[in-house]
Amino acid sequence: MKLPGRTIKFNSNPGSRIFTLSERAIHDRVWHAAFYEWEDLIGEWDDVDTYLPAHSYQLSRKLYTLANYATDAKWAIRLLTPHFNSCHLIQKYDLFFIICMDIFELIAITSIRNWREKCRNAVCYLDECWSEEWLKGREFLLRPLREFDHVFLGTQNSVEVISKIIGRPCTYLPMGIDAVRFAPFPVAPRRSIDVWNLGRRSAVTHQALLELAERKHITYYYDTVKSGNVPSPSEHRLLISNLLKRSRYFIANHARANELGTNHGHMEIGARFFEGAAAGAVMLGKPPAPAAFNEYFGWPDAVIPLPFDAPDIADTIAELDAQPQRLARIRQDNVVNSLLRHDWVHRWRRVLETVGLAVTPKMLLRESMLRDMAEKIRETDLTERLAPMAEGDGN
Repeated sequence: MKLPGRTIKFNSNPGSRIFTLSERAIHDRVWHAAFYEWEDLIGEWDDVDTYLPAHSYQLSRKLYTLANYATDAKWAIRLLTPHFNSCHLIQKYDLFFIICMDIFELIAITSIRNWREKCRNAVCYLDECWSEEWLKGREFLLRPLREFDHVFLGTQNSVEVISKIIGRPCTYLPMGIDAVRFAPFPVAPRRSIDVWNLGRRSAVTHQALLELAERKHITYYYDTVKSGNVPSPSEHRLLISNLLKRSRYFIANHARANELGTNHGHMEIGARFFEGAAAGAVMLGKPPAPAAFNEYFGWPDAVIPLPFDAPDIADTIAELDAQPQRLARIRQDNVVNSLLRHDWVHRWRRVLETVGLAVTPKMLLRESMLRDMAEKIRETDLTERLAPMAEGDGN
């Protein structure tokens, strides 16, 4: 439901138990698409009312920032922070759930005037927040979280510091994936893309792959434009899944691997790992430290370790190409584990169980389907579906 950007009385479906706020009408950047995927699936599995603000919160956030510098009084901050997307809830809900990409999006919470009164439980998923050093001077942006029952964080390094600031329980919960959409099943396409290097990349590794493409005539797929807007997040995710199912190797590094000034040395699990594994690509790159990574990607060869700057990546690929059975096992393990561990339904179950809400029949059907798919893929020989690296003269 798309609602106008003015103060409204929100009363949609009397049978809905979940209320969400989605910023998809005002944020269409490419990095939001994966979480809009989660929102869409929650809407399929549960009874959900969604408020879609029509106007940007940028001005409200600026005024909110000035108000927080001026006073600590909650009533004064609210008075000094006008909203162009104000919403007043009429009915009651079992859960208010909101996904925010970063702390700058939390201002949207304050536009729902009476959400705490109308929602028995409240959970926020905050995808990205970095170290205490990064948060200095920005702590006030976390204030809306003080009224939540639980906050899930997509970055493990920030769990303790945010819990301390807001005084609420916080838990690390990495992102997930639409494992059904991304799985190369029931028909595994021919993997005609030899290497895909999506998003943030090392100039050194990129140059080595360009040279390999020239020398061996391989298909090396990479971005030629900077990240931008995606008018249809669902179509974008469909494209990503279709390309990944046709990719042999996929470059995957820890989050913000090229921005050490932002992550302050904290290596987090980035989206590429979930996408590549779910599609059965063989991932090459620099994962986070084992303590954080192995809990979610602890099976053998989930990622073939490579430094972020990998001038000798061609040698690694040649060595792997000589082991077709190993490659087939990697693909199979990646897909099966993604189906059983990383589908968005597993993340939504975690949210519901944390606040004591029952899972829905549609969720149980989804989980059963995932198990059936995993069992069938275990029985599939993926060796024959590999596209061999094109041969060149080596000059």
